[in-house]
Amino acid sequence: MLFKDTDHFFVTGASSGIGLAIGQAIIKNGGIVVGVARDEKKLIDAYSDSVYSNHFFAEPRDLSCDIDQLQRWVIEISNKYGKLKALVLCAGIQYTKPLKAISYEASLKLFNLNYFSEIQLIKAFSSRVVSCDDDPNIVVMSSIVALNSNMGLCDYGASKAALLNSVKSLALELAPRIRVNAILPGFVDTDMIQKWQGSHYEEFKNSINNHYPLGIGKPEYIADACLFLLSDKARWITGTGMIVDGGASLLNA
Repeated sequence: MLFKDTDHFFVTGASSGIGLAIGQAIIKNGGIVVGVARDEKKLIDAYSDSVYSNHFFAEPRDLSCDIDQLQRWVIEISNKYGKLKALVLCAGIQYTKPLKAISYEASLKLFNLNYFSEIQLIKAFSSRVVSCDDDPNIVVMSSIVALNSNMGLCDYGASKAALLNSVKSLALELAPRIRVNAILPGFVDTDMIQKWQGSHYEEFKNSINNHYPLGIGKPEYIADACLFLLSDKARWITGTGMIVDGGASLLNA
């Protein structure tokens, strides 16, 4: 087992996709997950199997709302379950819009969830009241879109680039007590991507497959990388952006 059975991991976006894969992988490796998502039923159902249920606690919340209250909420969480070993930030939204269709309201909603809420969660976790003293660490989900340009992803790419840059600054600020790292996934076959593309999903999926030397990704591939960064095996790694994209970025170099 990678983790102790007293290690509590706070995972956002835990009900589906990458967040779900990470939450389940943490439990399989001995940890306890405090999972966050907007839909309480979906969150609980995702961990209803007995393999997970005894090591999972659901904390439903829309992280894009009442952002100024997130710090207080996280302190309440740590008081309720115990100090946290790690913070894993997977919640996010994505849309494709050309410049002419971008509105301030839509941009703010995206940044509230993809960036501003995450900074407040990190701020809360940095407190000794919240995080444990045994190699506490943070892993955030950025994206290879933060490094590569894509039409229609102005807002999404900007939010993920902001997050990646913040990781580098925060790693310096929070060292040596807390490690901070990012994962930059390529295209991963998740419910969010399917919803984003709608009826054109299969066509979209097939069109980009040739751009991935190792094929398009699965959530468990990202979970494996996250487990490494969360574990003691990565105790000398901070401020990094780990690219996990099946080699796609090599073709865009």
